[in-house]
Amino acid sequence: MNEETKAYFTGIEKKLIEMIGDSNKSIKIAMAWFTSNDLKNCILDKKRQSSKVEIEIVVDDNEINENYFLDYKPKFDELGIIIKQKVSSKFLHNKFMLIDEKIVITGSYNFSKKAKSNLENIVVIKSESLCYYYSRIFEFITTSNYLDENIQLLLDYPDFAQAIISTYYEFTKSEYLKYKKKILIGGCFTHENGYWDELTYFPGFIFNPKINYLKNFESPEFSLPIDKKIIKLWTKRRNEDLILDNYAGKEEYYHLIDGDLEQNENAVEEFFKRKMEHTYQSKKLKELIESKIDIILEDDLWRNNFDPFINRKIIEKIFANIKVLKQGQ
Repeated sequence: MNEETKAYFTGIEKKLIEMIGDSNKSIKIAMAWFTSNDLKNCILDKKRQSSKVEIEIVVDDNEINENYFLDYKPKFDELGIIIKQKVSSKFLHNKFMLIDEKIVITGSYNFSKKAKSNLENIVVIKSESLCYYYSRIFEFITTSNYLDENIQLLLDYPDFAQAIISTYYEFTKSEYLKYKKKILIGGCFTHENGYWDELTYFPGFIFNPKINYLKNFESPEFSLPIDKKIIKLWTKRRNEDLILDNYAGKEEYYHLIDGDLEQNENAVEEFFKRKMEHTYQSKKLKELIESKIDIILEDDLWRNNFDPFINRKIIEKIFANIKVLKQGQ
């Protein structure tokens, strides 16, 4: 199916009611606050008219929803509309609705009375792959012991899991102390390769924003945590030095130097600008893992595909599958 995206800044509740009315298979809603009687009644009407449409809703368990959403729970229960409980203690700030496994509606808009008088937006995205991704997020929010297909890959590839979690997971102090014998430190250093200076780096905790938990460790060349911008800058400068060395003693070609330096800068920018802006299903992720993808430069790999499905219980399960590092590693 072709992807199509449209944003709305006015008439939002009217658009939501229209899209709920047009659904014919399923509706899933995750919402921080759901207090609009018009939207609640619209959902009830939809279920009365089309009993086969499956409707599931999860809201944050706060006092406002307790008083102004769950007052409709008996009506929802009577019609078979499923009100699910979130399984995390974290505040549920998600705001999305999924329709017929092919449309994602998300943005700043809560399904609340107050939202109608705010400056708000929704984005309607027609995409089966994105809807599938959000459906998995919904399951993670509402299903105890849910193990996403991407997380299964971390169990299937423990070396990869060790590297990417050491590099990106935001360990609590207690988690760091518990798993520190299994956390990769990583590396980033310059050295000569016989022709020019080279930069070598390995994923690990030295790139992690929680590096402050690592005591008595210093990097002789770079401050911690190491930012991938360092790699970009070093690569750019190394290439510039090589270009200048190539022109040494060739005065008749000096007029070409600026063009070559500019071309190098553009090439480096393009290389480091490339990110994985899309999420992937497990088959594609498996291919990327087996191809030894550079998880430091491609930091969206963690952010988009693994982090949304991680919690402390899952981290414990993954680390139980990882071997203790040998001393000195």
